Amino acid sequence: MEGTLLAYLYQHASREPEAPALRVKRLGVWQKTSWKDLLDRTLSLAGGLWALGLGEGEVLAILGHNAPEWVEAELAAQALGALPMGIYADAMPEEVGYFLEFTGAKGIVVSDEEQLDKVYPHLHLVQFVLVWEEAGMSRHFQGKVRRFSQAFGDPRVGEEALKKRRPEEVALLAPTSGTTGRSKLAMLSHQNLLAGHYALREALGFQKGAWVFSYLPLPWIGEQMLTVVQGLVEGSTVHFPEDPTTLREDLKEVQPDFFLAPPRLWEDMASLIQSRMADADPLKRFFYRVGMGALLEGATR
Repeated sequence: MEGTLLAYLYQHASREPEAPALRVKRLGVWQKTSWKDLLDRTLSLAGGLWALGLGEGEVLAILGHNAPEWVEAELAAQALGALPMGIYADAMPEEVGYFLEFTGAKGIVVSDEEQLDKVYPHLHLVQFVLVWEEAGMSRHFQGKVRRFSQAFGDPRVGEEALKKRRPEEVALLAPTSGTTGRSKLAMLSHQNLLAGHYALREALGFQKGAWVFSYLPLPWIGEQMLTVVQGLVEGSTVHFPEDPTTLREDLKEVQPDFFLAPPRLWEDMASLIQSRMADADPLKRFFYRVGMGALLEGATR
C-alpha cells in the first residue's frame, strides 16, 4: 500500500480522523465526510463491489456530476486493484455504450435518473448499476440496477485487498479529448499521479489542509489532480456545489484557497465586479482602484 494514493487516506484517517475530507451542499446544508468516515466507507464499498463481482484489473465506470459518492467509488475500486474510469456527464448514450463495451466494464456507478437513462440501452454490457441519488427512483431498483447506499459490504475484504496494492499499479483510466476520433483512455498509475502532484506542488505551492472547490468534470485529469490527488496528499477539504445553478453562491460561501476555472468563468466574474463598481459610491471605487493596482503590480513581478 505504501506509495499509493490510498496510503495517504490511511494517514489522514489515523492522524486527524474527525477533520473534514469532503463537504457537499444538499438541500441548502453543508454535509461533512470526515477522513475516518471516508476510509470506512471506502473499505466497506470495496467489500460490496467485490461481492457484486468487481475484481482486480476489471473496470468500474463512473458517470455523473462531482460528488462525494464519485470519490468513494473511485477509491473503493482502487482498493480492490480495479480500474476506475470516469465518463463525462454530458456524454451521449452512444458514447456511454462505447466506453462500456471498449473497456469491458464490470459495472457502472451513476448519479441520477438522467444518467441511468443513458445506461439502459447498454445494460447487457454490465453486471450491475449503482445509483447514488436515490430519491424518487424506487421503480428503477430491480435486476441489475441497485441503490448505492445498499452496496456497502464487508470492510475486511477491502482491508485485505488494500494490503496488496503497489505504486506501479494503474489507479485511473482517464479519457482523452477525442479531437481526432474516438476518445481513448490513458492508463495512469499511482506513481504517475503522485509525480504529477509533486511537480504541481513545487510550481504552485499548495497549502496543507487547504479548502478547494470541485465542479469541473472529474473525468478530466486536471480536476482529478485537484479533487482526488491533491485532496489525499495535502489533506485538503474538497467542497462540492449543490447544483451547477448554485455554483456562484456556493463558491462565495466556501471561499476556497484554490480552485480551477476556465477563462469564461473568470471573465464573467470580472464583468460582474466591474459592473457593480461602476454603480458603487466614490469611496468604494477608490479602494477598488487601489486594491486592483496593488494586485496587478504583484501579478507582474
